[in-house]
Amino acid sequence: MPQLKVKIIILQICLISLTLINATPTAHGVGSPEEASGLYYYEIEVFDNGTSLIKISFEARGLRPREYFSWLFVPVNLTGTLIYPLSGSLVNASLTSSEYYFYSRYEFIFLPNESGMFALLIKYRMNYSALIIEPKGVFVSPLIYFSPRSNGKATVTLPGFVDPTYYEPTPDSIERLKDLVIIRYTLTPSIPRIYITFNVDIKPNMINLSFPPFMIITPSRYKAEATSLARIYSKVYPILRNITGLELKDVVVRFFVPSEMSDFSILGFVPFNPKTNKVGEIHLNIFYLRAIRGILEYGAVHELMHHVLWKLNVMPELLWVHEGLAEYMGLTLVHIIDERGVYKHGLEWREKLLSDYVRRARGDFSFLQKWRPGIAPIGDILLCYASAYGIFKSLGDKYGLGLYKRLFKRIRDLNFPISSSALFIYLLSEAAGEDLLPQFRRLGFDVISVSAVIRALEGGEALVNDKLNPLSFIALPLYHEALALVEKGLYERAYTKLSLALAVALLGRAVILLAPTYILTSLVALTIARNKLTKQTPKGLKA
Repeated sequence: MPQLKVKIIILQICLISLTLINATPTAHGVGSPEEASGLYYYEIEVFDNGTSLIKISFEARGLRPREYFSWLFVPVNLTGTLIYPLSGSLVNASLTSSEYYFYSRYEFIFLPNESGMFALLIKYRMNYSALIIEPKGVFVSPLIYFSPRSNGKATVTLPGFVDPTYYEPTPDSIERLKDLVIIRYTLTPSIPRIYITFNVDIKPNMINLSFPPFMIITPSRYKAEATSLARIYSKVYPILRNITGLELKDVVVRFFVPSEMSDFSILGFVPFNPKTNKVGEIHLNIFYLRAIRGILEYGAVHELMHHVLWKLNVMPELLWVHEGLAEYMGLTLVHIIDERGVYKHGLEWREKLLSDYVRRARGDFSFLQKWRPGIAPIGDILLCYASAYGIFKSLGDKYGLGLYKRLFKRIRDLNFPISSSALFIYLLSEAAGEDLLPQFRRLGFDVISVSAVIRALEGGEALVNDKLNPLSFIALPLYHEALALVEKGLYERAYTKLSLALAVALLGRAVILLAPTYILTSLVALTIARNKLTKQTPKGLKA
């Protein structure tokens, strides 16, 4: 492993392109009637339990006596949503599905009143509007997007115990009253959501849900959600235990609150301490309670796979293996336990996203070998996740889950740390029953053959141990270093040392072979030179 300046490595799963986070919908115009210009005003009142009351009003003035239309995004499930005109009249309204799973485009046609005014009110409640794990919390608004022909304003009212620490976007004003915090915004089409992180001065009421080998630690307000997560682990664990042959113990799971914008893209993470060689607790982003069902569940299994792979001695620096297998197994195992199809849409959404990204790589996955914790080899980190997933997905499709059961058994039998792509592919080939190295090379992997290294070690032993070789004192230590690296599974580094050892030994042998010729040539040259000197000696002098 490269030298690390930080003590903790984070193994995390990113959902950077998740449209539930940053959405910028594209408007689709309608030819007739005329699109109105007005004002959309969002009033969001957040209650102590994190639920919020959303009021959206639209108002347009100075209109002619004719039909107009406008549009905005509203929740897909309009059950419990009130929509009614305050001035003027609604002529027609329609809902159109969008690429944003929880939201539909609501387009309404209306007539103004005699004064040329129209006003509409939409009102609904939203769960998980604010999420709190003391001492931190976060507020994320619903999708705020409406016709660009109109202007927008918003007011967010938070409970008085909230102390905001970060805003996105920057608000126009912040007013603190005795029991309320009132934050006002001017909205533009580039502001699809409002984010506010905050601290709370509330004593936490934490509970532990124990179901060996797991324990979920959660605020009591999320007991039902944690219990649902516990059921996922309870169903997945027996299958995973059968595939991996491992018994886990003391796996702790917690929710965490995102502190800044970049944290919203992280579904979960597992800290790894290289000094103690131990993984930490599983942390899952509380924000994804709002995601499509199946996303948080697969993410929970994904993070569990990091525990499994660490216990199997697959080192975190082999990140393409960690993340690729975690993605594949997370999605596959949740599909298996999803007997009623509850998580189907979320799982298929993630699979489609990954598959779309795999196509972008165009069959060149060479960058994956440079992927390390904290080191992204390319700008788009999701392309790394997708490409690694694509490798294990294609192998799983061809050989079935039995491939990975055989792989995990082979890794257990080997029983030493695996941090080499060459060694991992070698073991994977053994599990598949065929050499997969050519396939990985076609994907752009620069990988040596483990078999070739072993054959070279066996064949080169006599060469470096030749006591008559004048350079054996250099070649032999290099050979022993190569052996030591092989014993650690570091075949790439072993190959470099071995190549150098054999090159030095061959040079020494060349010296041995050339020495007699060199001596004979030297003697002949000396004889010829002596003869010439004898012939050229003047009479009366002794040569």
